[in-house]
Amino acid sequence: MWERAEGLDVPLYLHPANGVDTPHVLNGHPELTGPMWSWGNETASHFLRLVFGGVFDDFPDAKLLLGHMGEGLPYVLWRLDSRWGFHNHHGVELARGNPSEYVRHNLYITTSGVCSAPPAAVRAARTRPRAHPLRDRLPLRGDGDSHRVPAQRTDQRGGPRQDRPPQRRTAAASVTPPPSSSLHPPRSTRHRIEGKSST
Repeated sequence: MWERAEGLDVPLYLHPANGVDTPHVLNGHPELTGPMWSWGNETASHFLRLVFGGVFDDFPDAKLLLGHMGEGLPYVLWRLDSRWGFHNHHGVELARGNPSEYVRHNLYITTSGVCSAPPAAVRAARTRPRAHPLRDRLPLRGDGDSHRVPAQRTDQRGGPRQDRPPQRRTAAASVTPPPSSSLHPPRSTRHRIEGKSST
């Protein structure tokens, strides 16, 4: 499967779901099982199992696509490399040296289910830009779960804009990613977004 995907230069998409067993730490707290918490941890762990299992060493140009802003992986790159530096490797060695290199090289990320600009800025800063045609075709949403996007109350210059009801995006929708400047709106806009006075 991985050989075929690598040969076609296409990613495989991994979407979370409830596991067969509930981790002991979540017993008695069913609210933590599912998309709010356990899905992200388990899906990130699955990617790391692929890394440490040697999948991306055997198929170095294979691509895995994760939604939800990478299931938290872009935020722990330093920690992964730091602990790997002295941790007992249990006989495992990585051709690329550090775990973060596989996040940067083999992992592709969509914003599905994370309708917030700051995590997108962190992801952009922590993962290496790659010249690949897929990067410019990624939709803002890539899975089948539904999320409501708040009405935008200001235009790009921070001025008032007519309210509109929340829109429901679907997996079939092809959405052009916002320009990078939209991650840093004008100061007056940021104050309104954060619920503060602009004066």
